[in-house]
Amino acid sequence: MITTASDTVLPLLRKATAELHAKLDNSLPLASAYPSIEDYSQHLLGFKNWLSEIAAFVDRSSFSSSEFSEINTALLKLLERDLQALNVKVTSPAPSNESSIKLNAAYCMGIEYVVKGSALGSAMLYNKAAKMFPAAPIEFMQDSKNNGKHRWKEFIEKLEAHDWTEDDLVSAQQGSVWAFQRYIKLHEMSQEQ
Repeated sequence: MITTASDTVLPLLRKATAELHAKLDNSLPLASAYPSIEDYSQHLLGFKNWLSEIAAFVDRSSFSSSEFSEINTALLKLLERDLQALNVKVTSPAPSNESSIKLNAAYCMGIEYVVKGSALGSAMLYNKAAKMFPAAPIEFMQDSKNNGKHRWKEFIEKLEAHDWTEDDLVSAQQGSVWAFQRYIKLHEMSQEQ
């Protein structure tokens, strides 16, 4: 059994996803030095499509917490409002067929690690977006700025409360890697269109 999740689990998740995280960060529309309002719109649409898929995937599982589902639903509503205000046609890619994945609580926490971490990243982008696009809707990023740290703290408490085994560590890493891979795949698919 693992004793301190924040000292053991978080470093493993960071290490497992480091290359994928860097690849994604460098390819996102807002990564350019001078992003446009179109880049901002595409960033929100990409995040919305990814989060929609993640939410549908984890909601099929009895291992995902209701709190995680409620946050995903709230974030999706904010994203949809921002996109509607930007006059972006919201289309969703075909959902992934991931029936071969054996979900468990640790796998879902690995996915949640990526979602909550991505929301923290959006909080950091908030100031940049607010300055560059003062007339653009930023409800999603504003919410991430206002609530991201609190949600992250709650997530750490959830990690600490879990009785971790070596198998759980493997599952959590697999979940976090899968979540990043799906984001990257969806982003690449959107670039091909």
